[in-house]
Amino acid sequence: MKLSSIISLSVFVAVTSGCALNPSNNTLVVLQHPDTKETKECKAGTWALWNASAEVEACVKTYEKSGFKKTGTN
Repeated sequence: MKLSSIISLSVFVAVTSGCALNPSNNTLVVLQHPDTKETKECKAGTWALWNASAEVEACVKTYEKSGFKKTGTN
């Protein structure tokens, strides 16, 4: 096998396994405003493999500042 093939395979495995590194991370959080009953979803983007939980948590914090409360996670 050529060195470039080995490197490409290694990068592919590293990227695709990033999703499974920490399955306890929430990739979807549903929030609801207690007064208006409006709901919002915070979820990681398709390519947020390495820091999906941080992306979701940043979204959650933004909505919580506006009065939304978490109602469910996945």
